Amino acid sequence: MEGSADSGTPPTHIAFSGPASEPELSWSSSHSQTESEGTILLQLLEFKTHLLEVVEELHIRRDAEARFEDQTSKLVLEKQELEWEKESLQHQNETVTKQHAELLTAAKKEFQAKLRHIEEEKGKHQANAELKEKEINNLKEELKSLQVKVHNTFPTLKIDQYPRLSVCIWSLS
Repeated sequence: MEGSADSGTPPTHIAFSGPASEPELSWSSSHSQTESEGTILLQLLEFKTHLLEVVEELHIRRDAEARFEDQTSKLVLEKQELEWEKESLQHQNETVTKQHAELLTAAKKEFQAKLRHIEEEKGKHQANAELKEKEINNLKEELKSLQVKVHNTFPTLKIDQYPRLSVCIWSLS
């Protein structure tokens, strides 16, 4: 067989040397030689066909491997980006949680301060109300005692005779 082994392509023709090239062979030997050459050519054709199929299959595998490598690279890159995004979101979540806790603490302190202030105001108002009630009671007592004094001092005085005095006395009671 002729052809270079390092080129990767099968030989395109076969040269035989031997008795077939000699003109004095008999018909039977030339017929058997033709059959053997035909068999060899048939085997060579089958070999070439099989070799082409193997080469085509190899090309398909290489293309598939290249696509798989590209897909793998893309998936690895996408995974890395998703991990970075996850870390970023976790950091944001931690920051927001911390801010929320701080705001909640500040609001609670402000609420407690307002509540204390309201309680103080309530206490002041209650004390004022109690003082005013005592003052009102004292004034009522004083009015009654004055009414009794007026009645004791002027037993014969008729209030109907002095309408202004009557209105004053009864409005105070």
